[in-house]
Amino acid sequence: MVRVEHNGKSYEIPGVLDELTPDQYKGYLFLAVMLRRGIIDEMGFKAKLLAELMGLGVDITDFKPDVAEGLIAQLGVLDGFLDENGPITATGRNLLPEFAGWKSRVGDMLNGLAFGEFVEGLTLLGRLDDDEETQQAVLNELARLLYSPPEDKADTEVPALVAVHSVTFFTSVFNMIRKEPIGISGEMINFSIIFKPVPGMPSKADDHTGWHGIAMEVASSGVFGTLKDVNSTPLWDVLLYLYRAKFDLLHEKRK
Repeated sequence: MVRVEHNGKSYEIPGVLDELTPDQYKGYLFLAVMLRRGIIDEMGFKAKLLAELMGLGVDITDFKPDVAEGLIAQLGVLDGFLDENGPITATGRNLLPEFAGWKSRVGDMLNGLAFGEFVEGLTLLGRLDDDEETQQAVLNELARLLYSPPEDKADTEVPALVAVHSVTFFTSVFNMIRKEPIGISGEMINFSIIFKPVPGMPSKADDHTGWHGIAMEVASSGVFGTLKDVNSTPLWDVLLYLYRAKFDLLHEKRK
């Protein structure tokens, strides 16, 4: 958390994405989209975000010049929300558990997602390079994978915020799995080894099955049962199995 001074009072506000509350995150995500689309610039993003986090109700630039200048001089406390690529949205926290009656089916780090659903999500991500109409359909499908619609309204349109968050959150967790150690039961696990080739072992020709092929390989081991059983197994159970299998294989090759 960081502190901002205003009208003789000290405000403690979030200084990084993971410190946002769900309500604050909703506003933040709208501002992030506006910045990326060029609707506002970086200073406008910070000014509006600061006003929202402080609960001021108005943009700080609407205050009298001397008051506005005092707040603008403190905008640096929000540097933790930006990097060289713009607004930071990558996080393993599910910062939008509910919106407009849509309730998330998963928790932080996609906990609660089945392995088969994870594979389905990755397949959807692979289709995002298609035309704009297809992209929107893909975003909606991914949102429905992570969220349950309001009761008795299964066919209701997916809110734009839910769709944006779904692809952002899912992609963030997948990138974390590929690139950085993740804490599991107090231990940091480097799942990235799953994606690394085994030294001295020739690469197999791509059979174009991708993660579906991985699911079939796991099923062939019999650890979780049939392919249907594998796909219904919690995501992190299967990833831990893949990690251990790859770790043992790499260790064996080093002997």
